[in-house]
Order: sequence, then structure tokens, then C-alpha cells
Amino acid sequence: MGNLNEYELMWIIGSSNENELSEKLNNNLKKQVEDAGGSVGVLEDYGKRTLAHIIEGQKEGNYFLSRFSLDSSKISQVEDEIRRENKIIRHLLTKVDSKKPLLTPNKMDDVPERNKRGK
Repeated sequence: MGNLNEYELMWIIGSSNENELSEKLNNNLKKQVEDAGGSVGVLEDYGKRTLAHIIEGQKEGNYFLSRFSLDSSKISQVEDEIRRENKIIRHLLTKVDSKKPLLTPNKMDDVPERNKRGK
């Protein structure tokens, strides 16, 4: 058995998909994590946003963010299920520090400041 880690998952579904589908996908994600022995702490709907480029014919997408705890040996099982869901047009799964706060929707488009050397 592996270590229990904290993960964040951001996923995007096409804007043409309805709220009912969003709820179904969110419930499915929660079930996948729980079936793998984890627990979902946060699941946020970040709303519709313009995509940086067209993905699968979509100019806009509905963004969602979740934070959950899961045994590291089970994370590939959950990610495989995410990849199988064809309504999710993009996703990003990252291991995070549990003390780090979630990104708020109004900060999503901010560009982080970079450390400048020699100044």
C-alpha cells in the first residue's frame, strides 16, 4: 500500500454540454475516488470560460476543480477512468500540499509573478 496524498484535479467539459451532464460527471468522479479508498474534500464549479485555443470544436468550456485524498498506489486507476470519459476535453491532475489553498475562480486568469534575479 502506498502513501495517502492530496491531489487537485481540474477538468474541462465542452460548453455545449448541459448541467445534468456536469452533475453526472462530478458524481462519477467522487464515486471513482471513494471506490479507490479516497475522499473528496472539495468539488467546485468554476463556470464557463473561453478556451485558449479550440479543443474538439469547442471555443468555451466549463471548468471544475476538485481536491481529494487518495493512496498514491490508486491514483493511476482514477486517472484512467478520467481519460475514458469522452465528455472531458482536458484535465490536469497534480499532487499538492494540503496546506495550500484552492485557487479561487477570480484568480484563474492571473499570471503568477516570477522571481527576478539580480534586481
